[in-house]
Amino acid sequence: IGDDAALVDALHPLPSCQPPGLLPKLAAMIRSLLAFALLLAVLAPATGQKPPAPLAPGLVATATAGERKAAFVTPTPNFTLSPQQSIHPQLKPDFKAEWTGVVNILRAGQYTFSADARVLLDGKETQGQPIQLTAGEHALRVIYERKPGAAARLQLVWQSDFFPAEPVPASVLAHRGEPREATKTA
Repeated sequence: IGDDAALVDALHPLPSCQPPGLLPKLAAMIRSLLAFALLLAVLAPATGQKPPAPLAPGLVATATAGERKAAFVTPTPNFTLSPQQSIHPQLKPDFKAEWTGVVNILRAGQYTFSADARVLLDGKETQGQPIQLTAGEHALRVIYERKPGAAARLQLVWQSDFFPAEPVPASVLAHRGEPREATKTA
């Protein structure tokens, strides 16, 4: 990274301003920092780790009906449908759906999530069961299967030591990445 004399000359335009011996120490420290920065720049790509994608509002929904599949982003998994309605215009009313993303817990504590569906937090089924959560992001997955010929309603509800049962607000739900476009399944 160069010799110390050139770095000292660049750092010390006025010889009488610094105490003796300070500039060589400063030059050595700068060289060490530059070498460390260069090492980090070389090693960072070698780890193969990318920073996580930024969060976007809403959950990614993937719904299927027979051989048809649709993926889309929705603020919450909540819906109410008549027997003839479907969750997506490309799908028949007899569908299965899964929502994935994260729920951002603002305050650590005990929470209970419930819905007329399977609810998983951090990979563990928690439907109606209290779970201790730390503040921060927690993986959320909601799995729903519609009963044939009936009206359908889903509302994801939560409660904690800090508030009574209420619908999970869209403001705490998010996802990373974009959903795959609607496709046919095999």
